[in-house]
Amino acid sequence: MPAINSAAVLFEEWPGIFEFQGAIAPIQTVETPSANLTDASNIIRTDLPFDINFDWTQEGALVAWGPGRWRGDAFLEEMGQGEYLGPPLNFNIPHVLANPHNYVQTINVPANTVQPGIYRLVVRLAFEFAFPAGVFHPGPVAAFAEFGLVQFYESIIP
Repeated sequence: MPAINSAAVLFEEWPGIFEFQGAIAPIQTVETPSANLTDASNIIRTDLPFDINFDWTQEGALVAWGPGRWRGDAFLEEMGQGEYLGPPLNFNIPHVLANPHNYVQTINVPANTVQPGIYRLVVRLAFEFAFPAGVFHPGPVAAFAEFGLVQFYESIIP
């Protein structure tokens, strides 16, 4: 499977209190149909699904402090005339009160979701506290990674 180049994930954290490490890696989920084609790490056919995989670990004294959730988002900014008009690419998962705890979460992007074009891909990960229960507020942790330009293209050859 071709993988889009990894990017450094930048975390805003509280050292010793709420710390993080992790990676975010978009990958195409369908093998290139022909062995004669060269896989490029930043070119994806629009008729193939792809995933954006988040993998991070939390640790520190604040981990067990209270309820909350993690929010992950992916943003596609089209270069040129238009903008990405597809559905939101995101997830919300409950915060686990374990120290340390590893999370693995995926945003599945179905085939034909992204129109042909060249896009800048940026992902964001943020913690949100739940006070009162079910009402979420920004927490002390945020992270993002930029994957540069990605080309989505159509092909008449399956």
